[in-house]
Amino acid sequence: MRQKWHLIWPWFPVLAMFAVISWFSAQPGEVSDAQSGMVRELITAQWQWMDSLVRKLAHVALFFGLGAFAGFAWLQTDPKEQKCFRKAIQRAVILCAALGALDEFHQYFVPERAALISDVLLDTVGATLGALFAVGIARIVILRSELRSNQKS
Repeated sequence: MRQKWHLIWPWFPVLAMFAVISWFSAQPGEVSDAQSGMVRELITAQWQWMDSLVRKLAHVALFFGLGAFAGFAWLQTDPKEQKCFRKAIQRAVILCAALGALDEFHQYFVPERAALISDVLLDTVGATLGALFAVGIARIVILRSELRSNQKS
């Protein structure tokens, strides 16, 4: 039972992060504009381009987190292939790109929202950066622990 739990628990942050993303996507356009506006006003004066920038950075940031969680989860899912870092990154990016497309499809049905391919691309960029970051950190940790164990031998 413990071994199965070890395969399942890394996916909880992925599900939680996608739930947050879906919640933001379910907000009607008016509510979404107000949320972006609050952040924009905190940063600087109200410039038209700033609203768009804040929205685009939100896509990258949220999917950075999702990509990091997914990359880590793929590493944990198959412990025998834990050294297969490239495969974990590829799987995480593919999963997150599909979730980004699903999220945009969902937004198509939300009032005053739009489904944009450019947002899926931004989501994929954020997920790629997040997966590279998480898997890179994991790789460093694993390599350091292997070096230490080899030095002790």
